[in-house]
Amino acid sequence: MRPLKLSVLVGLAALVATFVWFRGCDTRIAATDIPLDAAEAEKASIAGYGEIRIYRDARIAAGDLRDWTPATDPDGLDVLMISGGGGGGAFGVGVLSAWSETGTRPQFDVVTGVSTGALIAPFAFLGSAHDGTLVHLFTSGVADDLVATKFPVGLIGSSLLRSTPMRRMVEEFITQAVLQQVAAEHRKGRRLLVLTTNLDTQRAVVWNMGAIANSGRLDALKLFQDVMAASASIPGVYPAVMIEAESGGRRFQEMHSDGGSTSQVLILPQAILASTNPLVPAKRQSVDFHVIVNNALIPE
Repeated sequence: MRPLKLSVLVGLAALVATFVWFRGCDTRIAATDIPLDAAEAEKASIAGYGEIRIYRDARIAAGDLRDWTPATDPDGLDVLMISGGGGGGAFGVGVLSAWSETGTRPQFDVVTGVSTGALIAPFAFLGSAHDGTLVHLFTSGVADDLVATKFPVGLIGSSLLRSTPMRRMVEEFITQAVLQQVAAEHRKGRRLLVLTTNLDTQRAVVWNMGAIANSGRLDALKLFQDVMAASASIPGVYPAVMIEAESGGRRFQEMHSDGGSTSQVLILPQAILASTNPLVPAKRQSVDFHVIVNNALIPE
C-alpha cells in the first residue's frame, strides 16, 4: 500500500512566501460580503443552527453548554485529541488501528480534531468499526490528487492548489450515513469537536459537529463537510472555505481555513473548562486525556 502523500504540502507551504505578494484582491468582491466590524463578527452565527460553534477563547453562559459538555458515563470520561500533521495522519490511523486490536481502546466521550486530525476525528468518534475506512483513506493513494497544483495560475491566484480534490474526498467519505451516525452518538451525550481558523477575525473557532449533524436541517451535511474541508485547508496552499453567516440581520461569507494555523491540538474550549457547569462533576471519578500527535514533537 502507498502512504498518503499529503506530507509534500509542508514543502509547498514554504513556497507561499515566494508568491504571496502576487496575490490580488480577496476572492470576495463586494464589501457587503464581509463583517463590517469586529463587534459584528463576534456576534455572527450560522442561520438556523443555534449554538453550534464558539470562539476557542470565548466564554458562554452555563445554560448554553448542554450540547457541549459530555453527558455519558458518570464514573469516568475519555477524551481523545488528534493533532494536525498532513500526511503524518497515517501515524494516527496506525495508532487507532493497533489500539483496536489490543481490545483496550475505549469509546471516547469527546473527540477533537485539527487539520488532518479533523479528517480522522469523525471515524475515531464512531469507533473501531471504521478503522478500515481510515486505513483506506490514508494508505490507498485515494488522496494523492490533493497535491495537484494550479501552476502557473496558482502563483497569481489565492492559493497554490485547487480545492476540488479536497472537496471531492471529503464528500466521498463524509456521507449522509456518517452524518446520521454522528447525530445518534451526539444524542447519547458524546461530543465531536473540530477546529478551524476564521481568517476574517484571525481567531480559532470550535465547531460542535454532533450538534450540526443532529440539527435535522437539509443543509447539515454540506455544513459538516465545509467545516471538515476548512480545518484541513492550509492557508495559501488550499483556498479558504467560504461559510455563510449572519449578524445584525445581514448575511455575509466568512473565510475559514486550517485549524492548525491557531493550534495543532484542540484542547477542550475555555468556555467549557471555565464554566460553572464543570466538565467533571463531583460524582465523576476520573478524566483520561489521550493525545495523538501526528507531528514530530522535536523539530526535525
